[in-house]
Amino acid sequence: MTSTYSRLLFGLLALLPTALAAQVGQNIIPNGSFEEYAATAAARRHQVRADHEAADDDDDENEDGDDENGKHSGDFDPYAKPLYWYINASLFSTRVTDAHSGKFALKLYPNGGSFFTRDKDFNAYHLKVEAGAEYRLTYWYKGQKMAPNVVVTVDWLRGGTHLKKDARENKADYATNISEQWQQKVLTFTAPAGADHAGVGLYLNYDSEANEKGGFIVIDDIEMVQTSAGNTDDRLAPPENLKAKTQQRELELSWLPTAEPEVNYEVKVNGKAVGTTTGTSFVVTQLAPGTSYNIEVVTLKNNTRSTKAATLSTATEALTHAVNDENRIPYLYKVRENGTCPRALPLFWKELADANAKITYWVDDQKQEPTDGRLLFTKSGEHFLHILVVESDGREWEIDYQLNVD
Repeated sequence: MTSTYSRLLFGLLALLPTALAAQVGQNIIPNGSFEEYAATAAARRHQVRADHEAADDDDDENEDGDDENGKHSGDFDPYAKPLYWYINASLFSTRVTDAHSGKFALKLYPNGGSFFTRDKDFNAYHLKVEAGAEYRLTYWYKGQKMAPNVVVTVDWLRGGTHLKKDARENKADYATNISEQWQQKVLTFTAPAGADHAGVGLYLNYDSEANEKGGFIVIDDIEMVQTSAGNTDDRLAPPENLKAKTQQRELELSWLPTAEPEVNYEVKVNGKAVGTTTGTSFVVTQLAPGTSYNIEVVTLKNNTRSTKAATLSTATEALTHAVNDENRIPYLYKVRENGTCPRALPLFWKELADANAKITYWVDDQKQEPTDGRLLFTKSGEHFLHILVVESDGREWEIDYQLNVD
């Protein structure tokens, strides 16, 4: 009995790595070579914009399967749409027979628009992926009279919830040196922790100069191949997409949550923990103007923390005026221009040169002490706020606000 049980258990365990790595080396994008099309009737006659066709007459001869008189031969329909793709009409897409491999490729104009993979039910986020796995996305391209273009985007999801958008918007990640010779673009992506599905899209930026010259791009053989197995351990993942809105003395941080429920996030500034939160935002305070900071955010749950952190290097805004400039007047930037403010008013200053300045507040002629860095108003409506600011070198200001509290 023990021997049989051991053999069964060993057999099940032996299957596990194979199952986890089942996608490694496989292309997960359907019909990326644009060879499959829905059945169509006789070729439809459409007129692609006159400026495009006029510019393409010499360059495109016979590339759409035309005869010498420019008429489409047989039942070839250049306007047939490839299966499992959505293509924005602004791109004026046509299928052409000048393919990198197979019979067909996709010809597009840089009019500002996207095309993306989908399944038979028109679901754009249909690609099954493994969390933590690495993917290599490749496509072949050629064309003429176009500047570098094509932004590749991968959206990562878990159970229908959006986790992260990977948009390769740097020009180094574009299709470059577009010419009449086929070239391959290679990009790598890593699926975030918890991801189980993805969607892939390609966006063509609007290019007015290319449009005037009749520029276009031909794309073929789009593939997304898993190159490494996913990370299947239970370690906590860090948050994604860490961003910072900079002020002179504050950094307003935000991020996308992890897939793990009921977690906290710890924020570090230059390696020192400054606070935790259960939300997806945090304000770092008491910073110096015009100073660089390194930010880390880790995930916490029970007694465990993520081994990796979301990281960001940024800098606070500098003072607008020099310290001794008579035009420098400190002010509370959370008071809106029309005088409105929240009932819990954050005491966030701009143009305050001295972090140790003595600041005294009066609300409706009554002296009031801040609570956790905020002034708390007992009721909404109109209030008068008087402030005395005294910096350590003797500079001082009396500042009045006629407030309308939310």
